[in-house]
Amino acid sequence: MSDQLSSSILERQFGPTDIEVLYQEGLSRVIRTKVSATGQVLELSQVSFQPAGISTFPEPHKEVKNGASIGKAFTAADIGFRRLTHGVHTCKPTQLPDEMKRQFDAEGYAIVVEVSILVGPTETPYADILEVYSPVVKWPESGGLLTEKALDRVGKFGALLHSIYTETMKIGGAKRNGSRSQVGETEGPVSQRAAA
Repeated sequence: MSDQLSSSILERQFGPTDIEVLYQEGLSRVIRTKVSATGQVLELSQVSFQPAGISTFPEPHKEVKNGASIGKAFTAADIGFRRLTHGVHTCKPTQLPDEMKRQFDAEGYAIVVEVSILVGPTETPYADILEVYSPVVKWPESGGLLTEKALDRVGKFGALLHSIYTETMKIGGAKRNGSRSQVGETEGPVSQRAAA
């Protein structure tokens, strides 16, 4: 359990990072975190926002919906938060979905972190996140191999990533419609520079 930003962990190892919103609709969001200087993908995350957190903290949520990272949006609003880690798992290369392998372009074991974000003095649930880190990332906590439940979640996340790219390649770029955002290889995603 920690309020340490995942971006801080990544930036200590790789320097400044950017997040890109690959998909955003309703209570769901998919992002990737990349090294600013090289574009190397370090993390893919699937976020499920919680209605209680959205209604209690509408201003930081607006910043998040506009492309800011969760931790940095709440830090900028001077609202405390806590990362409640439910599991840290090691993902064998054979378990990593093909789309994630393609994104990471690195060989080895990936790290999967299941976390909830609790915000404010009453620790209101704001988001549940499945974070998948590239094999090049050294995560401060270690865990066992993927549980069956976590493996299922990673598989479904990989299928979602594949469908995002398949759909956007069909339409030739990014598709934005209201709160919906899908991004393909032909046009850059909603990007937010992650400040240190």
